[in-house]
Amino acid sequence: MRSMEMSAKTVEDAVQAACDALGVDRDDINVSYEVLEFPARKLFKTIPAKVLVKVEEPEAELGLTAAGFLQTQLGRRPRGSRPCRTARPGSPCRTRCRCRTRPRR
Repeated sequence: MRSMEMSAKTVEDAVQAACDALGVDRDDINVSYEVLEFPARKLFKTIPAKVLVKVEEPEAELGLTAAGFLQTQLGRRPRGSRPCRTARPGSPCRTRCRCRTRPRR
């Protein structure tokens, strides 16, 4: 979820400015906003409106599994996901690489 706090002269202007900064359309179904402060006029001072705009991103777009996340973060595959290069087919790994390959029966 992305969010941005924005202030402007009116609530509508603040929401529109935050949506523009986040790169989304205000009428999008995933956009919601919360008014933090309403605009007010004092004697010699105008207090702007403050809003918090939130954009919820569907999880389907992320598409990361645990193994994919580890591969992107660590730059390698998780242990045991592929056989060791040093092991011969059908024999266990004899190096200390922790690949945990076992002979096939």
